Amino acid sequence: MSSTRFARLALSLLLAVAVVACNAASPAGQSVSPSAPPAASTAPVPTAPPSEPVPSGSTPVRLSDLLPATVGGTTLTRDEAEIETLNPHPNSDLGRLLTAVGRAAEDVELASAYDPTGALTLEILALRLLGAEEASLNAALRSAYAARDGRTVENVVFGGREIVKVTDAGDELGSKYAVAVNDVIYVVQTPDPELAEEAILALLALVG
Repeated sequence: MSSTRFARLALSLLLAVAVVACNAASPAGQSVSPSAPPAASTAPVPTAPPSEPVPSGSTPVRLSDLLPATVGGTTLTRDEAEIETLNPHPNSDLGRLLTAVGRAAEDVELASAYDPTGALTLEILALRLLGAEEASLNAALRSAYAARDGRTVENVVFGGREIVKVTDAGDELGSKYAVAVNDVIYVVQTPDPELAEEAILALLALVG
């Protein structure tokens, strides 16, 4: 995936994240610039698909292997970013989350899954903070998303797991569905709630 596409995806799913460089070069004449900070509220910050669940262990698996290879009958492209600079604005969702869990941008690993043809309106982002506690990440995730004005934040349950559903007014890409499992935060974005549930269930089948 080009750095431009990864930046767009990160911006879409986490908001105000500037990915300055990734493992693939940007198309000629294009660059990735930090986005303007989002409006802040006064709220406080608190390629073969695997056929079996990924085993847990002391050595972390590739982050892209924790993403589903197919959703909705469509084969997804799974990519990882070797990020040189990740520059979240302090008042962005990611900036607030990192502050809440006491981590820095350089601790973040990113991977994504998407339909390269664009026929399937679905984007999945995985964000790993190695060694972070699941409960702390979920609490920080909810707090970070709730801290912005002009959005609806609610809880839905997929596969027995409580998922944070975030809907921003005017976002044509649809609602975001986010959950932390172990030390990885998953964000699924789609306008189709049934597709979101299928993607989340596929994730949970991989990671438990």
